[in-house]
Amino acid sequence: MATATSASVLRIKDVATPIGLLQIAWVKVGSQVDIGVSVARLAELVGYENNPIHSLIERNPLLREYKVILETHDGNLRRLQAYLLTPGILGLLMKLSTPRVKDSAKKERIIALQKWILEKASELRLEVEEPVFAQEPLPNNKRDPEEMNQMKVPLELWEAIVKQVEAMASLLRYVEQKGGTE
Repeated sequence: MATATSASVLRIKDVATPIGLLQIAWVKVGSQVDIGVSVARLAELVGYENNPIHSLIERNPLLREYKVILETHDGNLRRLQAYLLTPGILGLLMKLSTPRVKDSAKKERIIALQKWILEKASELRLEVEEPVFAQEPLPNNKRDPEEMNQMKVPLELWEAIVKQVEAMASLLRYVEQKGGTE
């Protein structure tokens, strides 16, 4: 798992989903840039408490691998938050087994967000490849905004993510055809 010292937020943007706003963060981990979402906000959007979602992530080594702890700030307020990077977001949403969910509204929210993420990944990819502007640097922050404007996501990373998204979309279509999400 990456820590606040090895991962940093480059840009944050609220994006409308079919079930509410989702805060998307462009995150630099080492020399790579990826998209991430706050675990707390993701849990809230699909109608879960925070702790069960964190527990699900902690019990799964693959999901844990895509969790980063980031320092975010709003004015002078700083806080550490858990974020999931793109493969972790997709993995978590696929692990939320809708046939087990008894609450039909929660089930509909999960399915809507699963579909939205699968469809939106390509568009968000294009935004990452545009110049990325940093948050306003804190006075003691050593980030160089000009260096951040030049960051691009490596093509190999996005090709791997697109393959994962396509496989998950195919699986979701198959499950829907078999009536598994009803």
